[in-house]
Amino acid sequence: MYPRTWVILAASVSTLLLLGVAHASVVSRFDSNADGWDVVVLVAEPESNPNYGAFPTPLSVNYSSLNGNPDGHIWKYDPGPHAFYFDAPSKFLGNQLATYGGSLSFDLRDVPDDPNKAYTTAPDVVLVGAGLTIVLDDVIQPGTSWSSYAVSFVAGSSWHKGTLSGASPTASEFQSVLADLDALRILGDQRSDYDTGYLDNVVLSNASEVPEPSTLLLWSGLGAIGLIVASRRKRRAA
Repeated sequence: MYPRTWVILAASVSTLLLLGVAHASVVSRFDSNADGWDVVVLVAEPESNPNYGAFPTPLSVNYSSLNGNPDGHIWKYDPGPHAFYFDAPSKFLGNQLATYGGSLSFDLRDVPDDPNKAYTTAPDVVLVGAGLTIVLDDVIQPGTSWSSYAVSFVAGSSWHKGTLSGASPTASEFQSVLADLDALRILGDQRSDYDTGYLDNVVLSNASEVPEPSTLLLWSGLGAIGLIVASRRKRRAA
């Protein structure tokens, strides 16, 4: 009985480990470098004819190993005159359909040249894929200290097609974008005048809950112990 119990446990652990690997979040902590992120400048609301699905030549970001939330982070001084967005690297793109029902979380801070200038009305998050562009209309207004945000990847009234005045996407349209994601952008230009935007701790999470790495390591150890015990009991029985 005992050998069979341990074998079942080991098999269960292996299955959980495979599921955990398959559904792992995509993360940029910026602990040692900019992790492939750059910046794009877009014509954005309240300007006329905004185009969030454009692919202009990207600009490099600045990296700092200090004063993040904590440690490393990326930042950019407003290149003006349009809005600039932090543009995600390829690991956040492609088939991200599993993130529908999940979330995008990140930390922001903003240091304006003139603190009396108003916050911009440009979308806070832009997703481009499958010939569609969907944008987020949310109240994200970071101050000079780090603030954390989480955005739900579910079709709803906060998401719009094309521009902030566009219709809300259907669940099917949202999923189509995520299944063939060409761009994921987070607004760095938070003010209507010149400012410096900072970004840290970007996490794109799937709808299914993913165990922490330490938990996966524990399960892996239990599975290995189970297989060893089962093998020893078999030899003794023989």
